Amino acid sequence: MKRRNPRPRQPATYRLGSWNRRTARPRAPRGESRVRFRGTKYNTTRPKVMLAVLLGVAGLLLARYIQIQVFRGADHARTARNQHRATVQLAADRGQLLDCRGRLLTQNSTACSVLVWPGELRRLDSLERLRGIERPPRPARLAAILDRAGLGDSARVHRELAARDGYYCFASGLDYKVGEALDRELVRAGLNDYVVVAEQHDRVYPYGAVCSRLLGYVRPGDNGQSGQSGLEAYYDSLLSGRPGLAQVQKDRVGFHLLDPGCPRVEPVHGANLRLTIDVEVQQACFDALEESVRESGALGGSAVVLDAKTGAILALADYPSYDPAEYGRHLDRHRCSAVADLVEPGSSFKIVVCAAALESPRGLELAARQYDVSRGFIEIKGRTIKDVHKHGVLSFDSLLILSSNPGVALLAQELEPEQFHRTARALGFGEPVNVGVPGEAGGLLDRPEQLDPLRRANIAFGQGVAVSLLQLAAAYLCVANDGRYVQPYVVQAVESRRDTVYQHGPAATRAALRPATALRLKRALRRVVTEGTGPLAAIPGTEACGKTGTAQKLEWDAARRRKVYSQTKSLMSFAGFFPLEDPEYVIAVMVDEPVRGRFASSVACPVFRSIGEELLALERLRTGQESVALVLPAPGGRENVASRDGGVGASDSESQRAEAGARGTAGGNRRGGR
Repeated sequence: MKRRNPRPRQPATYRLGSWNRRTARPRAPRGESRVRFRGTKYNTTRPKVMLAVLLGVAGLLLARYIQIQVFRGADHARTARNQHRATVQLAADRGQLLDCRGRLLTQNSTACSVLVWPGELRRLDSLERLRGIERPPRPARLAAILDRAGLGDSARVHRELAARDGYYCFASGLDYKVGEALDRELVRAGLNDYVVVAEQHDRVYPYGAVCSRLLGYVRPGDNGQSGQSGLEAYYDSLLSGRPGLAQVQKDRVGFHLLDPGCPRVEPVHGANLRLTIDVEVQQACFDALEESVRESGALGGSAVVLDAKTGAILALADYPSYDPAEYGRHLDRHRCSAVADLVEPGSSFKIVVCAAALESPRGLELAARQYDVSRGFIEIKGRTIKDVHKHGVLSFDSLLILSSNPGVALLAQELEPEQFHRTARALGFGEPVNVGVPGEAGGLLDRPEQLDPLRRANIAFGQGVAVSLLQLAAAYLCVANDGRYVQPYVVQAVESRRDTVYQHGPAATRAALRPATALRLKRALRRVVTEGTGPLAAIPGTEACGKTGTAQKLEWDAARRRKVYSQTKSLMSFAGFFPLEDPEYVIAVMVDEPVRGRFASSVACPVFRSIGEELLALERLRTGQESVALVLPAPGGRENVASRDGGVGASDSESQRAEAGARGTAGGNRRGGR
């Protein structure tokens, strides 16, 4: 069979669109041989790299998204809110201090202060000049604005700004409306970055220095005002209240806009304290002390006035004092000396040894005994206690009336130490009165086992014991109240905005002395004013009772290398009450180291009388009675003081102490520095 000639082989051609989907290669035409592409390799690394890069970028974006939304979502939300919202503190009004008649002793005021950073203003001007911006300097524009606000001449203000570099307070105490208008003007001028009008809360004290040592002062701080001394500090938690919070919206320049829909926490305002202080009595005490200190050349003085019925403190005055608006000028005058300072009381402490004798089992015997001090001195354990002049033989009452130091020293030897100590504690000595005034002192009183004969002699006339003037007044208040110790207090009530939180109840009392003992002492103290050492304490129109005290001060003796009792420096006091029957007021005064006037009878007694006269005049004025002319008694009388050279011997006499330097020697067991 004849074979047919095959077709000549033609080159492979491809039809458009023919593609092997399985092998991803072109498909040869049907009936034609397929072409093998030998030696051809396809690159698969690039797609993998691109895929990895895309996945990495997606992972980073996801991580960043999680960080923003999950971990820092709260921070970014807060930042967003702060761009158009702000939280401002709502200041709580500080509570007021009022006297017993409702008169304001403190006042709150809201003002503004202008704070300036002149150096930063000049720095901003320099940056603008570098950028080619030309306009008037910021200090000049600020000076013009302050001039229009009435805060100073433009040229003077410009010179002041040019002379300063750091932050300082340009003005304070501006009216609140003036401050708001000035702030708007600064914002419009673009000066509010480094010129700030800040809200300022001030505490004003209408009576100034008269009450400052009792009331204290407040100092502005980051969280509002805080009390720094006196009652302002002691009751700061009650007076300060609790600030509130409010959210406000901010406009594009930063002004706060109130929005009723924003959260708000109202502030809790401080409570008001109604005190027992009568500001008119306080003023009378302050004026009397000022006059006495200036006339006598003394370092200072203090006075306490108590209501004899209730124990309410009507006055706690100290002179010199300080202005609360300038509290930084006299840091040594911030404490209330009548409560915080401990002093040796001198002869005004003699009521303790007399009361202890009357309260002892041998009270009748000791009250009827005669005490021979005709030699003018006695000796105890080798120490000499002297009077300035001889008194002869004295009765029990005359020991107080004539203020005989040897006499009360003899009386103290008849007492058991336990009886002496128990009576002193019953009268309130040796422990704080707890009146609620910061810095209150408790006093110093020896324990019974320390009261040897010489110590009892020392303490009998007020040496070797330390008391505050308030403690002394409280002891005389006990005598005035027929032997019942009445707790003095200074806070009458605590009043919130809605009701009374606290009201002082009936006076806390305890039986300290028998009524017969108190009556005997009251009659003797009355004779001190009429016959003894205190005639200048007599108050016309009433029967005043009291006791003088002149206590020598301790000073350093370089030769002996120890403290001894000074022959020239002393503390002079008078404590008493009036009238004799049914007493109404107790007054205790003390004058520190007078230069003119050597004894309490001529220095402290007139202060007592002056305060007493003012009290009677106030009574007549308040009851509608017509005031009468006051006739002062003629000066006179004497007061005994025993002198002691480094130890036993106080002095309570108007006589000359000619032999004062060589009369006595130091008493044993004395604590140095008191």
